[in-house]
Parts: sequence; structure tokens; C-alpha cells
Amino acid sequence: SSEQERLVRKRICEKRPEQLKLDFALWSRGAVLELIEREFGLRLGLRTVGDYLARWNFTPQKPIKRAYERNDRAIRQWKEQEYPAIARQARAEKAEIHWLDGTAIVNTDVRGRSYAAPSPKRYGASETGKAARQWCTHRAHGPSSP
Repeated sequence: SSEQERLVRKRICEKRPEQLKLDFALWSRGAVLELIEREFGLRLGLRTVGDYLARWNFTPQKPIKRAYERNDRAIRQWKEQEYPAIARQARAEKAEIHWLDGTAIVNTDVRGRSYAAPSPKRYGASETGKAARQWCTHRAHGPSSP
């Protein structure tokens, strides 16, 4: 039904599979298939789940080996100066550091292929992820942050 479709889309957008006790790190067709079967008792084929994801404008995402806008000097500076300062501040405040991309905010490193929502901008991230990194940097330190 349209209500079931809405609930599945909502779960994919708001949760990671592991948060729903699914044995998947990322949203794959298999993870969505298992979610639908568990939530609604419906047995669908993998291709059918892919058709639904496409209809809902979810697209398969696989990280590229090297970002087009990569700046090696800026990356080196961030790794050597900025991130250590963030990590020190997080330790001092007993905070966790969470990472944000187009699919989720997590405190673990998850790599692989997943499905992403139609518009990353809807979640406050720019196409390059710059705004997301800034948001994460400023918000990762606890309630005292602006």
C-alpha cells in the first residue's frame, strides 16, 4: 500500500539498517527486502525491491576512488592539524565524533555500496559535503556548541 511505501522510505531516510536490528551495514536491496518482509510480512524479489527504490528516486551509491575536488594539501593540513585538535577537544569534553555523508551520520567507518535519498541538500549537506563536514565539526562537541 502507499502507507507501507511511505513507512519504508521513512525508515531508510531516518535509520541505518543496524539501528533496526538488520544484519547489514548499509542500505542495499537485500537490506530493504529484509525490512519489508519483517515489517509487513511481504516476500518480494530482489529486482522488485530495486524497482521500488528507483521509483522512489533512491539511487545506488558507491564511493569513487578519488574525489574530483580533492585538494591533497588541504587534506594533509586537516589530518595533521585540524582533526587532532577536534579529537583533543572531543576527549576533553567526553564527546564522540560522528561522520556525516549522504547516507547517514555514524561514529563508525562504513564503506561499500548503499542507497541514498534523492536530495542530500534536504539533510543539510552540499554536493561536496563541505557543509556537512562543517556541521559535523561544530556539532560534534556537545550541547555547548552554537
